[in-house]
Amino acid sequence: MRKTIARRMTASFQSAPHFFLTVATDMTALKDLRQELLPTILEQTGIRLTFTDLFVKIVARAVEDNPSINTFWNQDNLGVHAAINIGIAVNVENGLVVPVLKQANVQSLAKIAQQREDLVQRARAGKLLPSEMKSGSLTISNLGMFGIDQFNPIINPPESCILGLGQIKDQPVAAGAEIVIRPMLNMTLSIDHRVLDGGLGSRFLQRIVQLIERPLLMI
Repeated sequence: MRKTIARRMTASFQSAPHFFLTVATDMTALKDLRQELLPTILEQTGIRLTFTDLFVKIVARAVEDNPSINTFWNQDNLGVHAAINIGIAVNVENGLVVPVLKQANVQSLAKIAQQREDLVQRARAGKLLPSEMKSGSLTISNLGMFGIDQFNPIINPPESCILGLGQIKDQPVAAGAEIVIRPMLNMTLSIDHRVLDGGLGSRFLQRIVQLIERPLLMI
């Protein structure tokens, strides 16, 4: 596993000219939405709704609104993914795997939670199929549970970008003329400059922030 990770990450960082965009977002509305949906999703599926589930849905919707993100560099030209599939980086013993939630943009939050739970459990048991780790549009990597504030993840080839999530942390922010405490999250989007430019990446990241801070826009 470490040999495979070493080969893929070295190839990615050497061949794809990475650049990084970072933004902070207010998680108040998304935290409230998760708290409101928790009992319903738990009753429907027996699974607790996680922020990862919400981010899968948000990122898939943002890709839908920014279809250029769903492209990748294919040797000497651009390729286009047939669907919006979101990978989630999962720490396993001795390494990392990226199961992919297929067609996440058309799945309900309950279905996403079920798929995520199944994929993560089988990833940690070493039971993922090769087809379940392919065809991702982009990957979400969340290190917030380890107390990480911000990081620059390496793109998972052949995808064109990867979104790194830090921890949700109460911080003082300006609200008009007042200073208030808000749960803030730093996000970094690593982008393959062969495929996407700063303007496209920025609009995509802005759409993610908009959906986080006004999550009813997902409906």
